[in-house]
Amino acid sequence: MSTPATTSTAMECSWKSQFEVSLELVALRIAARQCNTFTKRLGDYVFTRPKVRPIIADPEAAEGSGATRLLLLSEAVRGLELAELPVEVREFALAEGAQPVRYTLRLGYEILTAEQVLRLLLPAGIEVPSAFEQVGHIAHVNLRAEHLPYKRLIGQVLLEKNSPRLRSVVNKVESLSRDGTAADQRTASDEKAWRFRVFPMEVLAGESNLLTSVRENGARFELDYREVYWNSRLETEHKRIVEQLGPSAVVADAFAGIGPFAVPAALRGASVYANDLNPASHQFLVRNVEINKVASALTFLDVFVGAFDRTRWTAPLPRVHCYCFSKADDPRADVIATAERLMGCTLPDATAHVTGSDHYDYLVIGAGSGGVASARRAAMYGKRVVLVERGPEWAEGGERVGAGYGGTCVNVGCVPKKLMFTAASFLESAEESVGYGIEHVAPPRLNWPALVKARDKYVERLNGIYARNLDSSGVERVVGVARFVGPREVEVASAGRRLTADHVLIAVGGAPTMPEIPGADLSISSNGFFELKEQPQKALVVGSGYIGVELAGILNAIGCDTTILCRGNGVLRRGFDPLITEVLNDELVRSGVALRTNSTEVAALKRSADGTIDATLGSGEVLSGFDCVMFAVGRHPATAALNLGCTGVTVDEAGRVRVDDFQWTGVDGIYCLGDAATTNIGFELTPVAIAAGRRLADRLFGGLAEARIEYKNIPTVVFSHPPIGTVGLTEPQARKEYGESNVRAYTSRFKPMHYALSDEHAKKPMAMKLVCVGDEERVVGLHVIGVFADEMLQGFALALKMGATKADFDNVVAIHPTASEEFVTMAPWGARHVDAASGASASGATIKPTPPPRR
Repeated sequence: MSTPATTSTAMECSWKSQFEVSLELVALRIAARQCNTFTKRLGDYVFTRPKVRPIIADPEAAEGSGATRLLLLSEAVRGLELAELPVEVREFALAEGAQPVRYTLRLGYEILTAEQVLRLLLPAGIEVPSAFEQVGHIAHVNLRAEHLPYKRLIGQVLLEKNSPRLRSVVNKVESLSRDGTAADQRTASDEKAWRFRVFPMEVLAGESNLLTSVRENGARFELDYREVYWNSRLETEHKRIVEQLGPSAVVADAFAGIGPFAVPAALRGASVYANDLNPASHQFLVRNVEINKVASALTFLDVFVGAFDRTRWTAPLPRVHCYCFSKADDPRADVIATAERLMGCTLPDATAHVTGSDHYDYLVIGAGSGGVASARRAAMYGKRVVLVERGPEWAEGGERVGAGYGGTCVNVGCVPKKLMFTAASFLESAEESVGYGIEHVAPPRLNWPALVKARDKYVERLNGIYARNLDSSGVERVVGVARFVGPREVEVASAGRRLTADHVLIAVGGAPTMPEIPGADLSISSNGFFELKEQPQKALVVGSGYIGVELAGILNAIGCDTTILCRGNGVLRRGFDPLITEVLNDELVRSGVALRTNSTEVAALKRSADGTIDATLGSGEVLSGFDCVMFAVGRHPATAALNLGCTGVTVDEAGRVRVDDFQWTGVDGIYCLGDAATTNIGFELTPVAIAAGRRLADRLFGGLAEARIEYKNIPTVVFSHPPIGTVGLTEPQARKEYGESNVRAYTSRFKPMHYALSDEHAKKPMAMKLVCVGDEERVVGLHVIGVFADEMLQGFALALKMGATKADFDNVVAIHPTASEEFVTMAPWGARHVDAASGASASGATIKPTPPPRR
């Protein structure tokens, strides 16, 4: 391929056209709803190339119908007849009714990477310069002499392939070496470059403006890349130093540059003295102090006699950082001697510290909410903290098994679920609004791809926030799978790191449990629900816990024919008050969910001739016609890969790490919290893990010896349809703990005013219960199901934590008209002993105190 000598528009079109190629491929014409199924099943036979989607619109489908798609097969698949296809492809295509067709795929310059383009354009034998350092919107490349004849071309390709994040590509004109240049031959520019390490730059492509901004270690910096020195590769080292500083630290940075060390140190509360010999650097240092609002913590030095003039310094000697390597037998002594020689003074032994790069005060495994909260709290105390997160991973078939920053909650749990719940609730609101004069010209419908795209973008944004919060707190992040190789020693093989720490926290969370049955690969877990690219039309949800109930409710609300398979006599039969479960089960059936109770387990799944999935139960009964089968049968701790056997840490039969009330494993310096710990059984909730993580750090590093979480009166919400809120004991739990005669329950059932004008079929029920004990009628349980139950619970949880009584509730002035006022007007209202069936509340609710059951 010829190499262009110019990059004019005409020539550019000419050389770019050289990359245009046509591939003759075999494609399968499939139903649009089968895209996900085919992609998973055919795996290696699917066409894969960066920036090219294997599923495309069918050019022969009726315009606007969207009924069929083309699935591109790999270039190795050649035959157009079914008999010529690979056996696995042929059998699946026959079973699903897919037809092979010829498709010409045209590819060009736009789908190639910068490295691929340059490899084709540059002469053979020249190394491709595809790597660069990014500084704000600028890419800084280091071109060799052999690259210079092609530098404009290289710049243009790098710019185009990395736009819009890059707007300029630059190359340094010369090195900073003084070798061979006599003093009288050096220009002022040469001297400035050598003295201040400012590289003369030429712009190869893009904008000539090199005024830019960068973010590092929780701070934002402005700089002119022509005038000041900046090395983004030092970010980790800057962070490592800053992590060691606390509010009491005094730091002098006599070569501060634009502030990459001084400003983050000031942000952590250290007292910082800083300046730089380069006037331009000083100018931007002043600007960056202003931007990051640390003027009160940073004083500008005027001490520039030698590297450091001890005689001019009147304050206590500040921390001095020496970034160096030593091959001496005693590296510490060698480093200290070097520092003393350069500074011209003696360092007191008590103030001289040498820190190894891979030993930390606190090592956290897992970047879920609990791990992140604990790591950041420890860093707040000035501790050196590292957090290991394996990051998002996908199992064979496309289901997500690794969460990423934020853990299950942010990635495949609370957050995306709440977004889906809200979308489904909006659809329900449309039906509820008709009686209020809201006219719908056309029935509202859900655009599943649009929802998924917006949801995933929101989750991705949260991932970034979690990562940036860790960075701004001074927590070092390591990506990879952590494996213990000894007590308080962890190997992260993919990162090439072996980490040790004084304290180690296991916060790896849990994962969905899947059955080992024939055809299990045709099903998904709750994680897989968030990987669905097509909206299910008929779904089977196996499991009667809160996860299954929530996702089944979403599916039903968006119009999916939904079946829940329960082993017991309904959903949420364990851990929830009977009043709540009774109302929920009735409402699920009323809203159209097929609730199959007292069912045997699913024994096998099989793909039928029409492409749907058949589920065979243990009884032999077959349920058929599903395009989505989801198992929500529980979760298990993700501890298997940790190699806990070499630590002395013990686990229970489910794999949960055994801990005490203070999250301690019984092994010196090793702790566990969240879904992987035994203390969390029944409390697999994000706020619980966050609270436990913070209190653990408070105890280990903050001097709060008794800090721990109290696993009592923890509020929880189920985002079912309608939602549930519950805190404290259920009525049966209270009677078991306090005795039958010491418990009194007050209940209320009604249709909330929210539905006053709605059509009758659109109205959802509401029910509430207060569980009280003792003569003082202390409230030990509060339960509600109905619209906005999720939003009303938080304040009532505080009331229970503070020991509120029924009389305290009665003495609160109600907010009218609201559903939540029922809790403070529940009969008997203001009187201790009133006959049952005491009348109606302001919203028409019939309210009855529940007497002890007769024996």
